[in-house]
Amino acid sequence: MAKVDTPEQRANLLRNLAAIAENPRLAEESRNRAIDSLLPEDARHATGQTDAPAEVRDAAAIEAEHRALNAEAARLASSRKRDDEMEWRALLPSLREMRATLVESSLTDGGYTVPQRVSGSWVDKLRASSTFLRGSVQVVPFDSATFRLPQLKATNAPGVVAENTAIPKGDTDWAGLDFAAVKFGDIQEASNEILMDSALDLRRILADTMARNIASSVDSSAFNGNGTSNLKGLLATGNNAKTTLAGTAVKWDDIADAYAAIEATGGTPGVIWASPDMAKALRKEREGGATGAYLAGAVTQAPAGTAWGLPLLVSGNLPAKTVIVCDPSRVFFGLRANVVLKVSEDYGFDRDVIAFRATMRAAGVAVAEATSVQYISAT
Repeated sequence: MAKVDTPEQRANLLRNLAAIAENPRLAEESRNRAIDSLLPEDARHATGQTDAPAEVRDAAAIEAEHRALNAEAARLASSRKRDDEMEWRALLPSLREMRATLVESSLTDGGYTVPQRVSGSWVDKLRASSTFLRGSVQVVPFDSATFRLPQLKATNAPGVVAENTAIPKGDTDWAGLDFAAVKFGDIQEASNEILMDSALDLRRILADTMARNIASSVDSSAFNGNGTSNLKGLLATGNNAKTTLAGTAVKWDDIADAYAAIEATGGTPGVIWASPDMAKALRKEREGGATGAYLAGAVTQAPAGTAWGLPLLVSGNLPAKTVIVCDPSRVFFGLRANVVLKVSEDYGFDRDVIAFRATMRAAGVAVAEATSVQYISAT
């Protein structure tokens, strides 16, 4: 190659060297030969070398890298497109990202409550703390403000058809179970001093407290909500078949009747919920009156947690004198968003206070047929 005398020739040489250095398909030996072929003769023969010096090849690679970086920087600086502007966002963290940086670095700095790490376990915590969800109802996730679950209401029963006779036309009736999301939320705050000085793991305590608070609210709405300002609950009109007793307490016979009523419609009872006063009354029932053996088991043992094989769950959120026998496979609970836990360092910045917030969005209870939920109420 001729001697390089002008800036234009030098620029052209550098461009060619950069193209060779950036080519990933070239082996090292081939790349070196290509670089040698571009170098001026005086650069190769002045020292008696026939191969390009290593520093020349390194300079070519560095030059290529610098040119690529400068070209990208120029493109970003001169572009006005919205999508290009977003590329600058990675250079500096947003407020949310900075806040996450402050709390995610270690468990003691708030890692216990970072949603990305614990959201899955928090659903389990909520289910364990919620008497309603422990009844194994069908949890239906959805991703919009409202949700409709198609439901087959009725269909015909095919019969015997004689030879050479028209087959009767069948019919099906459809409906929909509608869900509308509402939000449950809880906020707890603590000063930096108490978080640093306390002998207790206050972050874990606050997390468990918020789990219990949300679980209690979900329980209350899932059982008693009217669907107006809260969830539509299991005891709302249309979601159950109610039996009002003449007596002051629910008996085992009444539960047996409710069990049979679900079976009569093709259902399979799966859970019994009871208010605390009725759970106590059932445990105190005796054989043959007031002096017989306890039906729920001997007093030296733990009280029976099942009835005819069904779990007997007690909830203080049920109205007094209430027992529910239910086929949970026919009860649907809409879940819009799992429990999300966040921590804010700047919530009370002027007071040096840190806030912890838990939120969850659910969409109420829908029952496939009212007979699957037998609501027994004593007077």
